[in-house]
Amino acid sequence: MSATEDHTDETETPGGSWEKDQPAPRKAKAAKRAQPHKPEGVKQPQDHKSPAQKEAEGIDEASVEYRGVTFTFPADSDDWPAFATLAFEQNLATAGVQRLVSAAEFQEYLKLDPAPTNRDTRTVFELIQAEMGLGSGN
Repeated sequence: MSATEDHTDETETPGGSWEKDQPAPRKAKAAKRAQPHKPEGVKQPQDHKSPAQKEAEGIDEASVEYRGVTFTFPADSDDWPAFATLAFEQNLATAGVQRLVSAAEFQEYLKLDPAPTNRDTRTVFELIQAEMGLGSGN
């Protein structure tokens, strides 16, 4: 057989030789997608109820925990302070978290050792979004 002839009924084996009527080798399964880095101490939201379910059950508050600090906020985003919503819409995580949670919770957060970084505050915001069932907006 010449190199230009059609090999439609033949497949190449892993060793490089041709065998007739053999199934083609299977491709390896794709690797699982890497999960984003989750800093130590981050807990996933446990309450995956929609805001409508929370309202129907009379749940007024939602909360997330990060590095030992619990952040509590209104379960219905319609009850959020307008300045918090505005800050989040402008991708200002620190200002949004500060305006959404109590002053005592935010002060407790700022006193953490090591001091929280912008990445930490974005993580808190992402936890709040996940708890509320909101998208990242990116």
